[in-house]
Amino acid sequence: KSGQTDAALFAALATVAAPRLDSFKAQELANVAWAFATAGHTEPALFKALGEMVEVRLDEFSVQGLTNTAWAFAKVGVVDTPLFRAMGRMAQQRVGAFNAQDLAHTAWAFAKSNQYDAELFAVLAKATERYWDQFNAQGLANTVWAFAKAGLLDTALFEACAAAIARRLSEFNAQDLANTAWAFAKACHLDAHLFEQVSRASLRCLAEFNTQDLVNTAWAFAKLGHADRPLFAAVARALSPARLDELNAPQ
Repeated sequence: KSGQTDAALFAALATVAAPRLDSFKAQELANVAWAFATAGHTEPALFKALGEMVEVRLDEFSVQGLTNTAWAFAKVGVVDTPLFRAMGRMAQQRVGAFNAQDLAHTAWAFAKSNQYDAELFAVLAKATERYWDQFNAQGLANTVWAFAKAGLLDTALFEACAAAIARRLSEFNAQDLANTAWAFAKACHLDAHLFEQVSRASLRCLAEFNTQDLVNTAWAFAKLGHADRPLFAAVARALSPARLDELNAPQ
């Protein structure tokens, strides 16, 4: 929480914690998963043990503990399919108690981990209807990205997303902008006014885009036939020879 991510300390904590997780409370299990993910320490043995313990204790987790745990496993790239299946069932049962952040964390975690539970995503989409104005910028971008990646492409849903994003677009960072453009293109949903706003916002902070963000943004505008010449010219200038060398074949 304080940003102190000493690798040796986390390695020692993982070694000591893994064989003793059966003595941890549910909140403590959630805190450990969140802490290691936030600090960027995967520790495979620890997450394997955590997955086994969390799965049998899920009914003891708070809503925040549940959604933070899903986020943590996705963040470190540990795809425990039985655990995600169990977390998906629990999330559907308790979605009425979710806040905007819980919804964003859950949608992002399942999409990031390629766990496309159609029933869960339908429930999450329905739940977002009453929370659009409560998402922060990253939550909005991550949620629309997750819905698109999961194949939830309902027109009314993306219209609601577009309206909410337009109200908060000034708060979006480079990755938020790129993810938003990619999501609407993936859903084949062109909102010309939104894309004009995304273009202007992107031009103001294009120096902050990483190579993947540049590729995703260019692809999104091209996919929807929105030929924004100033944006494409700026992206072309930003894709220096060094950056072009970073691209894989599909990019």
